[in-house]
Amino acid sequence: MKVKTFLLIFFSVIMLALTNVDVKAVEFVKYNNENRTGTYADTFSKVIVEFSERMEVDEVKAKLQITDANNNPLEVTRILALDEIAGLATRYQIDLKNNLDKTKTYKALFEDLSIQLNLDTTAPYISYTNQVRNDMKRYDERENVFLVQGLTQNTFERLFGEKEEFNIYEYLRINIVDNRDGSLMDKMVIENLPNPYKPGTYVVKIKATDSWNNEAVQEFTFKVVKNTDKTDLAIDIVTFTGVGLIIGFSIFFILKRRSVGRN
Repeated sequence: MKVKTFLLIFFSVIMLALTNVDVKAVEFVKYNNENRTGTYADTFSKVIVEFSERMEVDEVKAKLQITDANNNPLEVTRILALDEIAGLATRYQIDLKNNLDKTKTYKALFEDLSIQLNLDTTAPYISYTNQVRNDMKRYDERENVFLVQGLTQNTFERLFGEKEEFNIYEYLRINIVDNRDGSLMDKMVIENLPNPYKPGTYVVKIKATDSWNNEAVQEFTFKVVKNTDKTDLAIDIVTFTGVGLIIGFSIFFILKRRSVGRN
């Protein structure tokens, strides 16, 4: 009788202990852009899936699915375990037969687990400054240059002398960064550069496209003007109110007397 009582108490204690064990359920890991971990679409045809615990590779290959928003499975050509040890892995690469559409929603499914795939829909960020000189007292040391910042566009006006060439880097320091691809300076495209010998208004476009075809565009308006006044010319500069790294201030330039090289 005593033995039965002891065994009953012993197994009761064991069962109570087991019921109090905190068993963590397996989950899909959400995408973290800082270290490129979690579950996300790496390219249009490659998906990375990460579990919170190591899973049997064969079971994942048999049950893991990539679906559209209506749970229709996409055709998979290969599932590769990226960190397999002894038949277990947390990270898997899924190669798709057809490309994903970044305007649509997709999910990863495994048994009763489900998570929406993170797709790259963010355009690159174009930052800039027109503080290209080290001299903080004057915005530009050349006496025949002045800059104007409009309310909605970045406007630059220039009086050109003879035999001058237009160089946009004399006016702008540009940086282009994408949240996934990093620096995209090598992908920068510049359109509609001004003709320094043809007065007029030119809208210059700085463009960059990331690996997911997300495009960023920044516009700058350059006005090429010709000085026909042989008297001293006074120019009012409006307050800078632009975005990016433009420094806001209001200043007044008095341009020195200069001879007109070309009419």
